[in-house]
Amino acid sequence: MLQTRRPALSGNALKGIAILAMTLDHLTWTLWPGYSTDWWVLVCHLLGRVTAPIMWFFIVRGLPLHARCEKVRCAPVRARVRLALCV
Repeated sequence: MLQTRRPALSGNALKGIAILAMTLDHLTWTLWPGYSTDWWVLVCHLLGRVTAPIMWFFIVRGLPLHARCEKVRCAPVRARVRLALCV
């Protein structure tokens, strides 16, 4: 019998990691304002930067579903946005 592999982390686990990382980064900016060169501050900022790639992953993962919905319902809105961006 073939066994299917389960993903190592679920979507909710990844979102939790992203929330904790962003909170750590914001707390670091609050407690040590400015750009500090202490190693622990730099490590906290580095860990906080993990949030962006995780969010990019979720944007790309949800894009096909949203694009299919846009074609059906929101064609006039999309055309107005294109015009606004071209100005």
